Amino acid sequence: GIISASVGVTDGTLSAGNSPGLLSIVGNLDLGVSSTTLVELGGVVAGTQYDVIDVSAGTATLVAGATFTVDFVNFFTAGLGDSFDVLVADSIVGDVNTLNFDFTNALLAFGLEWGTSIVNDGMRDVLRLTVQQGETIALPAPSGIALLGAGLLGLIGLRRRRRDS
Repeated sequence: GIISASVGVTDGTLSAGNSPGLLSIVGNLDLGVSSTTLVELGGVVAGTQYDVIDVSAGTATLVAGATFTVDFVNFFTAGLGDSFDVLVADSIVGDVNTLNFDFTNALLAFGLEWGTSIVNDGMRDVLRLTVQQGETIALPAPSGIALLGAGLLGLIGLRRRRRDS
């Protein structure tokens, strides 16, 4: 749909509707501290397979504490390298680190995590969700495991000797 007016969301939920879909706002968008923006991801094509809110002729203001709830739909699961430009505006004011992102219904495969950023694509500002490699956990080397095992066996032997005394 198209809204030819400024939109302010304080205690409600904003959704692109006809989801996944495209909501065009010709004016400003203000997302308040208690606002929720629902984003549905059902593929990697903007506006038809995942929700996009496009703010033209205005600024999107994201107040600290605003929430973005992200849901997978149509049996879609995102993979490494997938990215979703869910909010596009001439200018986005706000800090992505002060926003709340709820990915409860958009869980990723083991080893992957969501990245969130506000970037400029060369012409406009974009709130982008990206599937990226998660932090790796360092596992001990096999020699370290053997050493740990030998140490545990030594402790067990020491405990038995003390019990026998």
